[in-house]
Parts: sequence; C-alpha cells; structure tokens
Amino acid sequence: MVESESLPNHRPIALSEVEVVDSLSSAGIRPVMADSFEISSTDTLPGHRPVAVSNLVISDTDTLPGHRPIASNDIDEDPVVLMD
Repeated sequence: MVESESLPNHRPIALSEVEVVDSLSSAGIRPVMADSFEISSTDTLPGHRPVAVSNLVISDTDTLPGHRPIASNDIDEDPVVLMD
C-alpha cells in the first residue's frame, strides 16, 4: 500500500500488475487498462463499445430490447465451489 495525499481522506493506493495504456479526460483523468479479452465487434453498441467473445451459454429466447442475449440458468460448476 502506498499512502496518497491526492485522494480524499488520504485513501491508500494498492500496488498492482495492471498495465495502463492510456487515459481519458472524462469526469477527471481516468486510466485505460490493457486487457487480453477477444473482441467480436465494436459497431453494434452505442459509442462503439466492444462486444467480447464468450463461451456463455445463451437461451434461445429473444425477449430483451435490442436483442440482448439471455444467459442460461444452467450452471456448469457446483454452487459450493462457486462460493469459495
């Protein structure tokens, strides 16, 4: 932990392995972090937000506005394992 004079109430800053690749000046200076997720498209959501590739099981029902997918309620792991 690193002490900070620039954050409210002198909140500490935790060290991490996050790679910051850029910054945005929107409501303050915000970091843009590198990630390794695979992008499927950037032209389907407002603002050209990326759509990530996923192996999520999607229900065949198409009832949400904007044709948003509905995830299956079937889980592939034991709930006890997920709570650890």
